[in-house]
Amino acid sequence: MIVGNGVIAKACADVDHDEVLIFASGVSNSRENRITEYEREKKLFVKTIEGCGLNKLIYFSTCSVIDPSLSESSYVKFKLEMEEYALNAHPNVLILRLPQVLGYSNNQSQLGNFLYDAIENEKVFNLYTNACRYLMLAEDLKVIVSVLIEHGKQNHIYNVAYSNRSKMQEIVQLFELNLMKKAKFNKVDKGECYTIDNADFIQLIDENKQLHLNSKTSQIIEKFVFGKKMIKT
Repeated sequence: MIVGNGVIAKACADVDHDEVLIFASGVSNSRENRITEYEREKKLFVKTIEGCGLNKLIYFSTCSVIDPSLSESSYVKFKLEMEEYALNAHPNVLILRLPQVLGYSNNQSQLGNFLYDAIENEKVFNLYTNACRYLMLAEDLKVIVSVLIEHGKQNHIYNVAYSNRSKMQEIVQLFELNLMKKAKFNKVDKGECYTIDNADFIQLIDENKQLHLNSKTSQIIEKFVFGKKMIKT
């Protein structure tokens, strides 16, 4: 059973399981400050858990909870609250903290869509020069979630991220390269370059060497941009 209709929910469609609740609904904009949006999402989450009776719960959180510069954001506080609730409300929980997931949608608050649109349409944006991000393709999620359902530890939080930390400046340069356009941005002295402890996730991936995942930043951006171009043609 999958709850949600966004990029993550669609990416998990092929691993839908009768005995697993995959809660992939969420507040779509990580900069959201309206309390009503979080209250709506919490109400749906609580109602879904109480009424499902399934053997396992998958809840998607965010690696941003590790970012010191975002510790006071409403989004991060909400995700931490929901992580705690999930662990207490269900006997068999897997919490998957995701990095920046690049998937095709009209949601311009998602990093990949934002940068593609800004560079392609020559829009000026602010570039946080101290910021780093970890990237993942949405299409890889179905493989990752399938492995975690089968082999993941019960009642465990996984930081689901490759070891591909990249400076935002590097990410923008890769988008420029693949779009063959120069980005227009203002440099802002902000952001953090934090490290994600992904050891248990990487170990699980290494134990399943038959997986073919897109783990390099350059590879992820190249595939994402190519896919966006195909959608537009």
